[in-house]
Amino acid sequence: MKTIQLSLIILLFSNLLFSQSFQDKPSNEANGNFPANWDIVKGTAEIATLNGEKVIALGNQAIIKPLLDTKDYLSKAFTLEFDAYFDSSEKGLIYQYYQVRFWEGANVGVEESSSGTNKLFPLKFYRHGADLQQRIPDAPSSYKQYIPELESIEPLWRHIKIDFKDDNLKFFINEIQVLNIPRLTFPLKIISIEGYANRFGTDRNRAIKNIKLTNGSGGQQAGTKIILIVNNETNQVQNIELYETMKDPVLVNKKYPNSIFTKACFMEVID
Repeated sequence: MKTIQLSLIILLFSNLLFSQSFQDKPSNEANGNFPANWDIVKGTAEIATLNGEKVIALGNQAIIKPLLDTKDYLSKAFTLEFDAYFDSSEKGLIYQYYQVRFWEGANVGVEESSSGTNKLFPLKFYRHGADLQQRIPDAPSSYKQYIPELESIEPLWRHIKIDFKDDNLKFFINEIQVLNIPRLTFPLKIISIEGYANRFGTDRNRAIKNIKLTNGSGGQQAGTKIILIVNNETNQVQNIELYETMKDPVLVNKKYPNSIFTKACFMEVID
């Protein structure tokens, strides 16, 4: 009778789904150039100087999206932050706004499911509030709120933040929570940003800067845990087992009748 000591090595056999992050401060780019880290979806955009700062200036109803290597790069938890410029607004606060989309293209997001057609409208925000509509068969929802203390007709920058986690989307202006949407079921895949201003005879400045997209985990893991049973003397793999199977003492005793699990995660087999 001899004792062979075998190590249990727990591994995760998985696919790693990368979700990228993105950051852009266009301070070193030349005026008139298209933003180097972006792609155009609609309209025009260029690097410009506004109040002494380099910014990404957007043509009216122009839409841009970050240049990233991965398709559908948003993870299940992400934060998007940037600064958005609002010009003077003598004609009304709602006539200048930006829109953020979470899908490809310039239109409404549409997804076909077993329950019917789901739609998500762009997240539209103003200097003093925001609104978002989600249309699901038999359960449409609309979210809108304006913050009185953010009302102003003067030209200004607003810091925008979107937090998304566990299907809960929160939207902030200058760290003030404007929207809190508990169950956003439409799949969020990418981001794009649009600028809009009703001219009323005079065009307005539309600009963004300090853009930062942070995916919550940097990547998502999904897979199956396996255990390698390794001979400590020869370092040879003796067997491969599913982790869930090895947690069942009845099944383990049938396959390894003389085995003992120790606190040091070893299995002793007596021949």
